[in-house]
Amino acid sequence: QRPEAWIGRGQAQFNMYRFEEALASFEKGLGRFPRNEALLAAKADLHLSLYTNLREQDEDAASSHWDEAVAGYRSIAESAGGDTLSRYQAYSYQKIAEAHRWREDLEAARSALTEGIERDASASGLYGPLYSAMSSEDRLDELAGFLRQVAERQAGREATPMWYLGYTELQRENWDAAIEAYRRSAQANPEFTAGARSQIAECFVSQGARAQADGDTEMALSYYLRALDADPGHDSAVQGVGSLGASQVSESNEAGRRFFAKVTSMYEDRADWWNNYAFFCRETGKYEESYQAYERALELAPNDARIINDLALILLYHLDRDLDRAEDMFYRSWRLGRDVYEDSTQDPAVRDEAFITFGDAMENLVLLYVQQERWEEAKPICDELLEIQPQRPAAVQYRRRIEQALGEDKSSGDGDDGR
Repeated sequence: QRPEAWIGRGQAQFNMYRFEEALASFEKGLGRFPRNEALLAAKADLHLSLYTNLREQDEDAASSHWDEAVAGYRSIAESAGGDTLSRYQAYSYQKIAEAHRWREDLEAARSALTEGIERDASASGLYGPLYSAMSSEDRLDELAGFLRQVAERQAGREATPMWYLGYTELQRENWDAAIEAYRRSAQANPEFTAGARSQIAECFVSQGARAQADGDTEMALSYYLRALDADPGHDSAVQGVGSLGASQVSESNEAGRRFFAKVTSMYEDRADWWNNYAFFCRETGKYEESYQAYERALELAPNDARIINDLALILLYHLDRDLDRAEDMFYRSWRLGRDVYEDSTQDPAVRDEAFITFGDAMENLVLLYVQQERWEEAKPICDELLEIQPQRPAAVQYRRRIEQALGEDKSSGDGDDGR
């Protein structure tokens, strides 16, 4: 039989709590394949499992299983080989460390992990447990020193020690060193590039948060934008800019306008920030500036129903020009918003926003037709809007004006409340 058959038999017996039979199966397998690492590891795993189950019930029996487990893992880890650990050798160093952690001997656990890394710096599975063990005891300075030595011995050939050095330096708030380590990890292995960019961005975000806490808004913004240069769309950086913007907006609309003017001048490729800039321009009466900002937002997000509506609204309500274009844009916003709302696969919050947006577009289209006295075109749209969204006071007033103009109602009313 193959070793896998003995392993499968033993594991099946173990799962049925037939522990002695499981051990016997592993022993028989090792009788035929005495140096098979998978069989040795399976037997050691069984002993460690029995230790963890018995340690509070039968200390002597548990201790015997612990000794057997560690001896088994040691026999694998220390078996002859080249400079690279086999899969089961690296696994055995992890399990030796785990066994020592069960006995709360953290020094022995760390020693097993560092021994494995020093034998083979590419044994990536050993770094995470080592970081966890040393960070829990606040020994990050010692860990950084060890990882730096490993990386220097590898002369840039291995990405993993540099990666964990970057993570360690980030936790130590040694940001420049962290950034350099992440860059070197990506140089050593291009597969680390995307992750390194994200972590470098996190370094800048951390510095931005520190500057923001110190009240230095300009420095904080600079760091957040550097994070976005490193990793476009980085969530924490976007949130950081948003929190800065919220603090500025709380002062005044003009402060909000100035803030987003600066943001968009430094980072030109986010439609939502151009949209915010346009909104605060509108709220402060700078309508031409608002129009230009909405145009840029639309270039970046050509199918955003809200931006389309708001750009058309500026033309209709504040600039009174290009009304044919505004009409087309209200129709387009209506269609796009309705399609999102009717898509049941969309997030409920997205659908709710789309519902409001296409209602605004319909209401603004009615307003345009009312102002142009295109009563016959306005009426069906207004009726449809009030059927699906009856709680719209401006639309109710528009319908009264339409009915009056068409001779269907004698009441009067006005309302040019563009949304």
